[in-house]
Amino acid sequence: MMYKIIALVSLCPFVLPVAAMDPAMEDAIRHGAMARISYRVIDEEGAPVSNAVAHVWFSSYARHQDDANWKVLTDTNGMFTVEHRTNESLDCGFDKEGYYHSSDQILFRERKDVPVKVVDGKWQPYGETRTVVLKKIKNPIRLRDPGARYRYKYPESGKWTGFDLVCGDWMPPLGNGKCADMMIRYVREPRPDGYFKSLDITFTNNPYAGVYLMNRDSYSEMDSVYEANTNGEYVGSLRYEFERTAKGNHIISELGSGQYLVFRIRTEVDDDGNLISAHYGRIMGALQYLDPGGMVLGPVFYNPTPNDTNLEDAETARLSRLGYKQRLEQQEQHKKKPRFKWVFW
Repeated sequence: MMYKIIALVSLCPFVLPVAAMDPAMEDAIRHGAMARISYRVIDEEGAPVSNAVAHVWFSSYARHQDDANWKVLTDTNGMFTVEHRTNESLDCGFDKEGYYHSSDQILFRERKDVPVKVVDGKWQPYGETRTVVLKKIKNPIRLRDPGARYRYKYPESGKWTGFDLVCGDWMPPLGNGKCADMMIRYVREPRPDGYFKSLDITFTNNPYAGVYLMNRDSYSEMDSVYEANTNGEYVGSLRYEFERTAKGNHIISELGSGQYLVFRIRTEVDDDGNLISAHYGRIMGALQYLDPGGMVLGPVFYNPTPNDTNLEDAETARLSRLGYKQRLEQQEQHKKKPRFKWVFW
């Protein structure tokens, strides 16, 4: 099944400054070019997902040139094809009952996956097939999120300070934390042309506690693993470094927004030193520096049940079960709330 929408080219387009380039590319940026995309929608096992709803939006910044915005369904092979003129982008959202919402975006003038090219008035590769995965809603539970909070008491530079991941607060006297799930030390060293900062985080105050690093499934609202891996390689310590010189900022290491940490805390052992109890959760990036000193701690999701490795959040599943317009409204409201935990030094 193919849906084709062709828009008339504006007689008076809004023109952005364009550097010297190939004439075909310049014309595509000014007036638009045709794009043809096929999508294959599959589940995590690779099986096609039929009757999934795709909300398609070809956008344009040209004055009087309308955006294309319509809805299509995948066929029995999980496929559909769209074609339209655009000089900017394609955004697709994918939904089906029992699955988490997924999305895809193509920035035609700034693609990183393929060389940007226009041939005969068509964005290349013309007629390409892209694959999108819909993750199933399995067993969502209510995970705890401490919520954003500003902390203006600064731990002393070079001194280890406890932080409670469940409360989202420093240990006394700086905060009202109850248990030091991780210890944090921030050091700032002056340099002749700037400074160097290091951020050390350790879980070694509890046996078997630690974290392991994962990449986010950025295409899906369920952007993490469903469960923590009890046999994963949990590291007890992390170190992030940053420096500023006369030439600018240099991030040596950090937890980026496209990454997250699965953690194991509140561990208990038997008399023989074997792990018998633990709590699991995830820190969704970022864990980054602030200037003049400190870090940003991303949203924390914590499973309050001992030895339960489930990390599938019920609120995320609820949003994915909403209708398309309702979900967008809910997301806009959610964006207005603080999403990061700001931890200042």
